[in-house]
Amino acid sequence: MERQTELTAESLWNDVSARLREALNDTTYSTWFGEVDGASLDDDTFAVAVPNDFTREWIEGHFLDLIRAAVKDASGKELRVQLRVEESAVPPAHWSGPGGQAETGWGRSLDRPNHWSAQTLPAQGRPQTKWHQIFS
Repeated sequence: MERQTELTAESLWNDVSARLREALNDTTYSTWFGEVDGASLDDDTFAVAVPNDFTREWIEGHFLDLIRAAVKDASGKELRVQLRVEESAVPPAHWSGPGGQAETGWGRSLDRPNHWSAQTLPAQGRPQTKWHQIFS
């Protein structure tokens, strides 16, 4: 007797994202789906969490049909796909400044609001942040 695994938002997204990785190049996948996750799943709707409105709009305009096809293939049924903005409470690790303080995606420090940073790579390949004061 074959044991059927319960489908969850997380397991469905894992399957769908694997299919998207196969269909898209690495840069496109990481740019648009690197911070995306399965949010919820019910009988007829699969909600996908995206980090912001811009990402939601871009995915809706360029990848929604691909996601719907991957969801149907992975789940075995047609589900309504809903993209929902759920901003992450903790920015990704690559957005940290000196001392580990969080920065926004544009290099703006959340802990030092009057400073901007520019990432540089020294010879050892480790990121360093240089701070430039722009407001007094």
